[in-house]
Amino acid sequence: MRNLPWVVLIRIVKEIYRMYLEGHSRLSISESASSRVSNRTIDHNIIRDMLARPVYKGNLHNAGAIVEGIHEAIIEEDVWEAVQRETKLRQEGSSPKGEF
Repeated sequence: MRNLPWVVLIRIVKEIYRMYLEGHSRLSISESASSRVSNRTIDHNIIRDMLARPVYKGNLHNAGAIVEGIHEAIIEEDVWEAVQRETKLRQEGSSPKGEF
């Protein structure tokens, strides 16, 4: 994904978050994202990590703490928080849609 234009990367990240909130599994999301890039494979573990990264909501990890970054957020705070809640629900037994 490193050689893609930023606007394309931003669209892919937003699509990943949207699909997850719609109930898609990390596997189905990874298959969809992988079909849009040619230079790397995106597996379900990468999707898991992307969904948990605060960098997409404008924050950074700094010396063990999460701090506000100077970069523009790609994902709105409420969407990021909704994804974190959905992740917790799935860990507690709720099933996603699609294959997993």
